[in-house]
Amino acid sequence: MKKMKLAVLGTQASGKGTQSHILSITMGVPAVSVGDLLRELQEEDSERGRTAKLEMSKGAFVDDDIIMPLLKEWVAKHPKGWIIDGFPRSVEQAKKCASFFHPDAVLYLEVPDEESKRRISYRRICAKCKTNYNLITQPPQNPKGVCDMCGGELVRRGDDTPELVEERLRHYHEITEPLKAWFDAKKRLILVNAKSSIPDVARDIQLKLEEFMRAKRGARKFRTWLIVAVSVLLVVAVTFTITGRIINSR
Repeated sequence: MKKMKLAVLGTQASGKGTQSHILSITMGVPAVSVGDLLRELQEEDSERGRTAKLEMSKGAFVDDDIIMPLLKEWVAKHPKGWIIDGFPRSVEQAKKCASFFHPDAVLYLEVPDEESKRRISYRRICAKCKTNYNLITQPPQNPKGVCDMCGGELVRRGDDTPELVEERLRHYHEITEPLKAWFDAKKRLILVNAKSSIPDVARDIQLKLEEFMRAKRGARKFRTWLIVAVSVLLVVAVTFTITGRIINSR
């Protein structure tokens, strides 16, 4: 698949991270989430690193004044293509990063709220190394049911309580969902039914991306043809005007 710049958005537990990882392999471009960048930033001995660490330890959203420069730096390092998972989170963020954030397409993975809740109920994380699992789609291979990487106990994420899941879904519908209309107006939106299995969704994404790129190339060819046609008509019109003036002057 051709290298592209993609944003992958969607509902909670829609498989954004998994599909971003698959696309990263098939396209040969790096994939990242804002959470990945912030976790790296916490290790940085700087004012913004310490601020990010403090905010994340409280479970709060890190300010855009930290996120935007961080994302801008990462995008600049990968000019040939990238995949960004879960960003932007709002139309306001999309407007703020418009000067440097130019995805070729935006994949929007959709699952019903009830399916999202069901998937979240199966999510587990290693208490030691923080490797993520899903007891249904990505279970540990270790027969003891512990982490494949370090043997640590698998536990529920602290923010996967029913109350917090409901709050995140409410926030998503209110703040993030309007991005569908925002990117659709810019002719970049690709809607994906993410309720199927991981391989089926991955296959559907590939087909839709190929269709999207074909349509984009067709539109580009049409614009080129239109510009040429208009230019020719203008030349002809100017030529006839000048010729007519010369004849009338005689």
